[in-house]
Amino acid sequence: MTKPLRDAIEALILTLDKGVSGKRPTVKATLIVLKKAYQQQRKAMTETAKRVEFLQDWLEKGVSKRKAARLLVAHDPRIGQKTAETLVYINFSGQYVTTMRGCRRGKQAEIPTTAPVESPPDIEDDEAIL
Repeated sequence: MTKPLRDAIEALILTLDKGVSGKRPTVKATLIVLKKAYQQQRKAMTETAKRVEFLQDWLEKGVSKRKAARLLVAHDPRIGQKTAETLVYINFSGQYVTTMRGCRRGKQAEIPTTAPVESPPDIEDDEAIL
């Protein structure tokens, strides 16, 4: 985020926090400054930043990372599949887990079952010995 964009956002927040009832020109002027700063920010974005933003939009919609990389290749044919997957890996590693397909499951720890031990018969009881 550039400084003019941040300043415009902070000015708008400050204008809203002070309670500007009846001061429409102040809010309108602040919104115009915010709009200009936002448009300059969008113009100054690099191609990679635009691609990362495209990927993030798809990942937030719930698409898998691999599918988002394929969509990026279809959207911007100047890059290859491998480059798109690298962008996804570098920028979103550890985020947006959409499926556990293909993940190995750990071996289930088998709980050893022991046979119940029968207590020996009472020596003093004649009938239990038989």
